[in-house]
Amino acid sequence: MEVFEAIRQRKSIRQFSKNAVKKEDLLKIAEAARMSATSVNQKSRKLNLVHTQALIKKLDRALSSYGDSFYKAQAILLISSPRDNTYSQIELA
Repeated sequence: MEVFEAIRQRKSIRQFSKNAVKKEDLLKIAEAARMSATSVNQKSRKLNLVHTQALIKKLDRALSSYGDSFYKAQAILLISSPRDNTYSQIELA
């Protein structure tokens, strides 16, 4: 698939299947995120893969004022960067 074709066919998903995502697929996605480019090649970001519903609900309560911000997703890949990283706001935008 060409880049522009992928951009044109992009979709916003707000309702997910209740089926669990395969561990192998989650690890592939996390690996792709880990290998992606970073600002000035700092590689200081942290990846956290959350796949338990109890923890996803706890994160939702902590991060959202209206609830269900993860749209009942079965897994979440959280990407964070240290506050002292000059480029973190650009990297994580």
